[in-house]
Amino acid sequence: MGDSPDIARGRAILLTLIVAQLGASALIIGIYLRSMPATWDSPAGQAAVATRVVRFLLTVVLMLALYRGSTIAKWIAVALFGVALLIMIPATILAPIMAPLTILYAAFIAALLVSRDVDAFLEDQRSGR
Repeated sequence: MGDSPDIARGRAILLTLIVAQLGASALIIGIYLRSMPATWDSPAGQAAVATRVVRFLLTVVLMLALYRGSTIAKWIAVALFGVALLIMIPATILAPIMAPLTILYAAFIAALLVSRDVDAFLEDQRSGR
């Protein structure tokens, strides 16, 4: 690895993690909706579906803002996924099947906080090149 950060590598890392986050979110929502106790016809079922759809759309908006280089979106993502990671660690101990999601959250936070390549890409996005 050279001394200067690689914008293309930062873009690839961030895109990979964004796609993984959105895919994991969609999968989790799908699993929840498939196994939810309320029927889809009931008010509780419709509220559960609406809640999950809004949550997913907010995640998409956050990821889009992050990809465009928003500093605010970066820190919101770090805070949200940091809290999720803190919740996931004990959950992973109880249910090891959660380990991939825990690793994904940790990798996402690490890329946003530590990766010089991702920082260079986000700075490039902010500069409008």
